[in-house]
Amino acid sequence: MYYIGMGRNEIGYDRFHVMRLMGEAVDKVRKQEHKELMEQDQQCLKGTKYLWLYSQENMPKQRWQEFKTLKGMDLEVSRNGVRSPVDFYQRSTGDLSPL
Repeated sequence: MYYIGMGRNEIGYDRFHVMRLMGEAVDKVRKQEHKELMEQDQQCLKGTKYLWLYSQENMPKQRWQEFKTLKGMDLEVSRNGVRSPVDFYQRSTGDLSPL
């Protein structure tokens, strides 16, 4: 558990809640972009919801090529420079333990 602030005004946050919020944000961007791509008859994001949420060590080997192809495209969901919400959390907190 991490805390921001002092005394009665402390805000506590933990990995679970941070990751849930980040996962929801990534999925919101993916959904919006998928909707826009579907209007152009492109289905490249179909079935990729969990692909964006895997950490590097948990990515199934058979999905790596698909992920690399998507990361190489000019997609909003892949522009954050971070591989996944888990990787972002680990980079920002310095906590590299598995979630």
